[in-house]
Amino acid sequence: MFLAIQFPFADLRPFLPSGTGRLSVPSFPLPEPGKEFVRSVGWVERRRRGGIPGWEGEELYCRARAAIRFENRLGRRSIGSPGIDLRPACAFRRFHSDGRMGRVELGLRLSGRQGGVRSIRPENGLAVLQDCLELGVRVAAASGREAQMPLYRVADPLARHLLRSSTRHQGGALLSVQSWWLAAGEPVLLLESLPGELDGPPLPMRKIDLDGDTEVRLSHGRLQHEGNAFGLWWLEAPPTAPNRDLLRRLRIHLFRLHAEREVLKGVLRALGRGRLNIEPETPATDELQDYLNTAIRLLDRKVRYGLDQSALLDSALRFTDYVSPGERTTLLTELEKARTNIYRKVARFTEARSREAGTTNVFVERQIVERQIHFGGDVTVGGDFNVVTAEKIENSFNKAAAADHLPDELQTSLQELSKQVAEMVKHLPEDRAEEAARDLETLTDEAASGKPRRKWYELSAEGLMDAAKAVGKVAEPVVATVTKILPLLAALVV
Repeated sequence: MFLAIQFPFADLRPFLPSGTGRLSVPSFPLPEPGKEFVRSVGWVERRRRGGIPGWEGEELYCRARAAIRFENRLGRRSIGSPGIDLRPACAFRRFHSDGRMGRVELGLRLSGRQGGVRSIRPENGLAVLQDCLELGVRVAAASGREAQMPLYRVADPLARHLLRSSTRHQGGALLSVQSWWLAAGEPVLLLESLPGELDGPPLPMRKIDLDGDTEVRLSHGRLQHEGNAFGLWWLEAPPTAPNRDLLRRLRIHLFRLHAEREVLKGVLRALGRGRLNIEPETPATDELQDYLNTAIRLLDRKVRYGLDQSALLDSALRFTDYVSPGERTTLLTELEKARTNIYRKVARFTEARSREAGTTNVFVERQIVERQIHFGGDVTVGGDFNVVTAEKIENSFNKAAAADHLPDELQTSLQELSKQVAEMVKHLPEDRAEEAARDLETLTDEAASGKPRRKWYELSAEGLMDAAKAVGKVAEPVVATVTKILPLLAALVV
């Protein structure tokens, strides 16, 4: 049995004006092995089995022996409930970074006295995980002496140490730093076992479909320990599994995907809390916009490097969100100063995820069904709509119909647009149909407010026009109506 633990970190210093004192060496994401190192962490080394095609920098890491140490005589400690008698052994301690996303990963081999692991009941499997999180470790501290603590508490101390270790000294003293510049995300555990070692999942988990592979079992859940939350992946595969390379790519992808997601959360929340600011045409803001564009594009992909990452993200998103509603409002206000495509991409990404977070029946809620959208009187449009799309279009029509304070021409045009969008989305893929329905909803909300915000309604109008262009002639009425509505909204702004 094997347990790997990851502590992800968002390094926000590339998105701040100069003066953070961040060292330029190692030159992540491609530092020189054997020549560069992170102070009080370790030397850069090359991964023994190499990297994975498509994953930049995965073949290189820093040994993290100087940053975190396990208690003495680790192998003599017995973990699990009485009678289990597993002994942990440290397999690796690594620090990976690409300059913005950092992660410390630890590996523990768990074996019995005779080398094997007999079948463990689910409740005892949970005890094994909890005992591993309670293992004593020592983390380097600013005082020069190591601080002792259980493993589950090391995220913030590690973040402080990594921040200090990558900051310049001046006159023999460390330059002043802010602790939030390098922020710890939620840790994740990866438990790997052979068939028969665990009788069942150690806690309630959701099984992930791996494209019909019946030999490899992957499940996801969430572990609470001493008030701390940990994502948990359980990977079960026989030693004779035919595609060992696929298993290795899956392990690496689970960890990279988690770190990418947690770092994006850290960046978005720093924006939502006013810690990062958009200052157009500055290097820091250009770096931030480039990061947001790339990170969201990668996380939005359904398939990546041959793996279906949408199922993995759907499972993780059942428990947590990227930003809170209040943070999202501040975030989007700040991003009004960013490039239009960045604003639009972040707005859509955070809206979709905030709706899905905490939902345990995502697939039921989004199920496509034959239904009618009602537009008052006897007017209906029928088609294969998912529930979200249908409700947004119908609600947009009703809101426009009730907006008697608007000029007659604008009110009528908004109602017509709802009907036209209903016809258009029948020709769009499900995700694009939802986007069009959200754009319609935002455009209608801005108009109904009586004081529409230009950037918000222009972005929504642009989204509807893009969707209409993708459909072609069938959606020409949408283009005509949106073109008619824009000057009417502009008249309300003046």
